[in-house]
Amino acid sequence: MTAVRAFRADISQMNELYAFLTDTLRDAGVPKKIIHVMELVTDEIFSNIARHAYGSDPARDAEDAVVIELKVTDGVIEMTFSDRAHEFNPLSLAPPDLSKGADREPGGLGIYIARSVMDDVRYSRREGRNVLTLVKFTGDV
Repeated sequence: MTAVRAFRADISQMNELYAFLTDTLRDAGVPKKIIHVMELVTDEIFSNIARHAYGSDPARDAEDAVVIELKVTDGVIEMTFSDRAHEFNPLSLAPPDLSKGADREPGGLGIYIARSVMDDVRYSRREGRNVLTLVKFTGDV
């Protein structure tokens, strides 16, 4: 099963994004506990794109500012986020220093969380778009 949906890079799109994600995964038979993990990661990645990727660029309001593709096959979920913002590889960020607690520098937790709970995370730049692919193994879905 494959589903694709485009969104504006705006936090106000989160409810529609959650509905798309949850409906698609539920229809594919993905267990609730895996859906919750995917919701967490989606929140972190989409929020970062919406808040930081485009800055004040009016392209953030384009209907295809963020395109999300979900593929569910043979116990594997592959979720791809692509955006037209300036080139940025979030995997190049150093992991946050969690030992400092509340005194740590802000930022970096979203991709850290994604890398921690996903089985694979990849970045590429294709056709002028940042492409972040996240893979989660679910067993026999």
